[in-house]
Amino acid sequence: MQLLRRFAFVLVWLLELLLVASGALLLAAWFWSGTDGSLATALRQAQPYLPAGQSLQVQQVSGSIRGGGRIGTLHWQSDGLDVQLRELRFAWQPLDLLQRRLRFTTLSIADVQVDDQRPASAPQPPPEVVLPLQLELPFSVARLRLLGTTPVEVTDLDGTYRYADDRHQLQLDSLAVAQGRYAGRLSLQARAPMTLDLLLQGTVSAPIAEDRSVALEASATLRGTLAGTDARLDLLAQLQPGPGNAGALAQASAMRATVSAHISPWATQPVVRAQSSFNHLDLAALWPSAPRTLLTGNAWVRPVGQGWLVDFNLFNRAAGPWDKGQLPLDIAKGLVELAADQWSVQSLNAEMAGGRIRLQGKLADPAQVRADDGWQGLLQLQGINPALLHSRLEAVPLDGTLKARAQDKTVVFDLALQPAAGQPRASALRGVRLRDATASGRWADGWVRLDQLQLRTAQASIDGKLDVQLSRQSASGQLQLVAPGLRARLSGQFGASAGDGELTASVTDAAATRRWLARLPLVPA
Repeated sequence: MQLLRRFAFVLVWLLELLLVASGALLLAAWFWSGTDGSLATALRQAQPYLPAGQSLQVQQVSGSIRGGGRIGTLHWQSDGLDVQLRELRFAWQPLDLLQRRLRFTTLSIADVQVDDQRPASAPQPPPEVVLPLQLELPFSVARLRLLGTTPVEVTDLDGTYRYADDRHQLQLDSLAVAQGRYAGRLSLQARAPMTLDLLLQGTVSAPIAEDRSVALEASATLRGTLAGTDARLDLLAQLQPGPGNAGALAQASAMRATVSAHISPWATQPVVRAQSSFNHLDLAALWPSAPRTLLTGNAWVRPVGQGWLVDFNLFNRAAGPWDKGQLPLDIAKGLVELAADQWSVQSLNAEMAGGRIRLQGKLADPAQVRADDGWQGLLQLQGINPALLHSRLEAVPLDGTLKARAQDKTVVFDLALQPAAGQPRASALRGVRLRDATASGRWADGWVRLDQLQLRTAQASIDGKLDVQLSRQSASGQLQLVAPGLRARLSGQFGASAGDGELTASVTDAAATRRWLARLPLVPA
């Protein structure tokens, strides 16, 4: 019995010792977390414990975990996603954790750069996002850059994020993109059905003349649910002149647009029904990488049977070459049906670059087509002036056709171009008259394979075969040139940054070759 008492005494003593030691460790950790340098140490120690495929690099770190600090640069990578932050500063209230609340008082970042190179995947309904504690996070980002095919830059991003009562809330105080400045709010239920309520309002400065612009009011609402494959959202967006615009010119010439849509966000075709109307719409004022336009017209998307019908009619009063930041389109009218992942172009007529374009056919993703599904297309060009597409091309109006059809999950195509009938003599390529250009090949899996390529002018010809990989801007193959006093052959691999090839040439009349070269476009005389 006495032995049992002694054992119990020792056990209680050990427990008390453990509690005292634990308290001492916690107290030491508390004091250490408030010392300068603890933030840098914690970040350095955390790096080896990141999940596989992730990496974290930080530089110029100062401050403490408990008192907040500064990170000069932070670079995080994960399976194709690259995020870089510069001049991050934060402060928080650690004692609020005792009340199951994580509260930041400051989070400011000078520059955020996001480069997402992850493979595209089908959209999926989001999981429930239920957090174990309340959260309050005021933030300020001076500049946010989203890299990619169409880069986007956002500035003056300020707001506050909160989580409480199973609801995510975002108060957006300011956001500037292109010629617009916006503010808004978002509320998202953390549990199914994940009800969403988004409101965005702002102003857009739109030019109406060389020295005049008007302030436009922009607003958008998005309401519905996000959980499950049957999620539904309703969108309404409007753009109209603000009340401060005076004068008939400002009211008549200012941009106006209205878009309404019923959306199924996780469906293959997310737009169930939509309609829009617009007047003098400048896409560049709304989106930084878009061309300058003055679009007027309307468009509808409505269900037809098991598919959708798209009907649009628009004209552009600011048509111009791509390289001048404009859209080389004057008028476009079309009626297109989408069903079973296939576009049926009933009619599409456009006036652009001084000519006309007509398209008809049944089109789809080449990876999804079969030889027997009727996939085919016909594009007809009449009087298209290349100089109105790109200012560095010569003003030689062209006629032509592009025919395509499905064959063994590839697209087989034939292209033929020739000078437009009745072309004036002055339109020749500085004396190099185009006779015809033809190409035939296949398109599949990101490759364009030109089995036959031929370009003939009055004095020269180019023949060859090429395999072009569009995503990498690279090609391989061989080309043969016959010109006055010159025969040349080029073979190998060619790319934007590297290549490996062989060039052989035979010059029989250097003077004739020089005269011919002097007449080519983009070659100094």
